[in-house]
Amino acid sequence: MSGLEKTIVCIDENGRIIDVLTDDFKVFAGSKADTVLNVLDDGSRTKFLAFLVDLKESEVQVNWDMNFKVDDKIIEFLVSGKMLKNECIYLIILTRIVAELKKLYEDLSTINNEQINQFRRIIKEYAEKQNKIYLELIEEISKLNNELTNTQRELMKKTLELEELNKRLSELATKDALTGLYNRRVFNEIIEKEISRTRRFNQELTIIYMDINNFKIVNDTKGHSEGDKLLIEFGKILLSSTRYNVDYAFRFGGDEFLLLLVGSNEEDAVKVAERIQREVSKISDIVSVAYGIREIDISQEVNIDELLREADKLMYEHKRKMKAKQV
Repeated sequence: MSGLEKTIVCIDENGRIIDVLTDDFKVFAGSKADTVLNVLDDGSRTKFLAFLVDLKESEVQVNWDMNFKVDDKIIEFLVSGKMLKNECIYLIILTRIVAELKKLYEDLSTINNEQINQFRRIIKEYAEKQNKIYLELIEEISKLNNELTNTQRELMKKTLELEELNKRLSELATKDALTGLYNRRVFNEIIEKEISRTRRFNQELTIIYMDINNFKIVNDTKGHSEGDKLLIEFGKILLSSTRYNVDYAFRFGGDEFLLLLVGSNEEDAVKVAERIQREVSKISDIVSVAYGIREIDISQEVNIDELLREADKLMYEHKRKMKAKQV
């Protein structure tokens, strides 16, 4: 084929260009194409892929007509090719005239050893280049993956911190900071929920309104730190005297507290109050507990403010009786 104008290009099995051996038709001259598909027109790309499939099966294909884009023009070429055995590369030859099948086959089959060795060097260099790119990509992916893992770990840490902060904020909004009991702000919400529930299940519901007698004496004689300790201990007594996840203990402010006893009547509440009184006497010989007990009539509409006033009134009546006994 020495007198025949031709373009010969070496490609891999995916059509990527490894080397342009000769280019009489200037198909690849000045082109930045990295694959033969980039210089074919739309209609010839599918044909070229079919050509590669047949070439891989038969090792030699000749005279496939395809249209190439050359200097903004569409030019028809006859495409022939040979697959180098065990090398996974192809020699692609473009001509403008129909080459004699026998002659073209002979020429394609007489690639000398020097050319084969040259192609092997090209393949080795190409493989090394591709491997280097591959390793660089793996390194970059690994780096990005490590960064992603660190970001996810930091995000998880921040999420846990945020959850803990939200939990703490929720507690600050609903719990008394000193005793850990529920505060006055959530009382209405909780009692309304329990009134609705006890009506549904036909249960009893009772409150105990409490005040610590002589608490001011503790503050005045022993200091506010001792007064705070007494309040903390009293809160513990309330919790230990009621049922966990059933009853509710509230600090209404200062030395006033309230218990909401679910499924308990007035008689049950008296027993709870007496038990609290006994426990308080064990931690202090100065203070005692005055209380007012009010069982809630859930068959009627409940006015919570009126309910608290009645319990508070009963508590002060109990306080006066306790003082009268001391005289």
